[in-house]
Amino acid sequence: MCGISGIISLSNKVTQSELKKMTDTLAHRGPDGEGFWINADSKVGLAHRRLSIIDLTEMGCQPMNDSESGVTITFNGEIYNYIELAEELKKKNYSLKSNSDTEVLLKLYHCYGEKCLEHIDGMFAFVIYDEKKNRLFGARDRFGEKPFYYNLQKQVFSFASEMKALWAIGAPRTFRKAAVERYINENSLIAENPELTFYKEINQLAPSEAFTLQLGNDQLELKKWKYWDLSGYALKTSGKLSFDEAMTQLKFHLNNSVKMRLRSDVPIGSSLSGGVDSSIIASLILNQEGTLDPFHTFTACSPGSPKDERALVELFVKSKKNIQSHTVNIDNNEFDTIFQKVCYHQEEPFLSTSILAQWKVMELANQKGITVLLDGQGADELFAGYLPYYRTHLYNLFSQNNKTYASELDHYNKIHPERPIKDFKDLETVRGKIGRLKNKIVKSQGISDTKKALIHDLSSGNLQLLLRFADRNSMAFSREVRLPYLSKALVEFVMSLPDNFLLRDGWTKYILRKTFDDQVLPEILWKTEKIGFEAPGIKHSDFVKSKIAKGRNFLTDNFDLKKESIEDWKLLNIGCFSEGIN
Repeated sequence: MCGISGIISLSNKVTQSELKKMTDTLAHRGPDGEGFWINADSKVGLAHRRLSIIDLTEMGCQPMNDSESGVTITFNGEIYNYIELAEELKKKNYSLKSNSDTEVLLKLYHCYGEKCLEHIDGMFAFVIYDEKKNRLFGARDRFGEKPFYYNLQKQVFSFASEMKALWAIGAPRTFRKAAVERYINENSLIAENPELTFYKEINQLAPSEAFTLQLGNDQLELKKWKYWDLSGYALKTSGKLSFDEAMTQLKFHLNNSVKMRLRSDVPIGSSLSGGVDSSIIASLILNQEGTLDPFHTFTACSPGSPKDERALVELFVKSKKNIQSHTVNIDNNEFDTIFQKVCYHQEEPFLSTSILAQWKVMELANQKGITVLLDGQGADELFAGYLPYYRTHLYNLFSQNNKTYASELDHYNKIHPERPIKDFKDLETVRGKIGRLKNKIVKSQGISDTKKALIHDLSSGNLQLLLRFADRNSMAFSREVRLPYLSKALVEFVMSLPDNFLLRDGWTKYILRKTFDDQVLPEILWKTEKIGFEAPGIKHSDFVKSKIAKGRNFLTDNFDLKKESIEDWKLLNIGCFSEGIN
């Protein structure tokens, strides 16, 4: 896990001093070293800050250059299946000098070119300069776990893991009007286009996106494409696979994902919330041969809140052996200090103070010397864990199978009386009934609305925000977060399952719960409510009041907003990010 940056310039020579301005802002992402590489004509400069996770020797340092092939890489992330890929490369007569996944990726590119992306399972953002082709090639992982920001001009292309590195070399820090208006009016941080950020001159690679940048012309042209799409797997839904067979395959895929994400040369622990997803991951880790004794887990608590899951965490810990549980609370007196630090590292507005809890978890992991944390993020978007998915599923059934629909609606409303769903029959108009009958054949042949919602949320929805929060909070303390539910093989498999394997008898994540029923206590696995962290309120200190006033003035001077009253939280964010916190 690291921080990457670089400059490609057709107009001026790239210098190490410029690159160092960028890496200095990324030191928290890579405290174990830095490196620079500039090509012969000084048109291409790559830089790197290193957090040593795999192969702690100097052989794993970056940027890494293969002089024989003329290929150089700067890479942020982890290739989890690098051991298997290394064996494949050796069979093709490739020799490896290190034990690092970086060298495996470099050789994989030499072997397969741009199709190397088809072979890797991991979280990554990388750039490769191919001297023979005089071309840059780069990509971002399938879900957007690792960041990749860039500023493109006619003759200069600069990129980095965080926007502050681009600002350090002069990229403008100007709000994009549409982003601010969506945030204020619609309470949304999700851009109209996944490549856009809050700032006019800075874009990002979208999840599952790759690019090439050809040098040698008078003007730089960035060519981008999507290298992975879940829609094809959702269309491969197999009606022949029994539920028991699906559970067996699910257990294999998730176990294998956990096993690969435990590959590390530094200490590993996990986040533990008291919920289904993180409890399953922690259980599977404890089942692995050679697990550290004790195994460290980290939990954010909110004492006195009905949403505090400390009791469930304690219940889980007591049911297992060799767990060292660590908990942390947010002291409201720390609000000003933490908020300023989180803003500096997040770089863009966020929606609530719950992000501060994750900050405290990462800080605690740092204090306890645990460098890598496995986490349950992504399970809700993959296994349909949010209740709105059930409403979509019920409407699909209403259009396709009235008998199953009635039974599922009854089950759902009994399990979730606090969030009932009204019978669609009572709401349907004559025109709606005609439309439903017309759509029945079309829907049965395509991707279900439920799968469409999951694909959207996995690739361009709320998950990307959660991944951004996790990356910045963890890297602020030089910690690495790994997400077993976002394994390529696992996601492709789950997408091929029928909807009623995911949502059944009123339960979300049905197949996940059933598959690991023997791993987690029923009080945790089969609890009906989904509990979110109770975020602390804003402490209206002099600092907060001044930023709220600045945010209000900034919006008044620059925007004609539809909303008459704006929450203090949003004004606080705008007040901070409109000027930056250094």
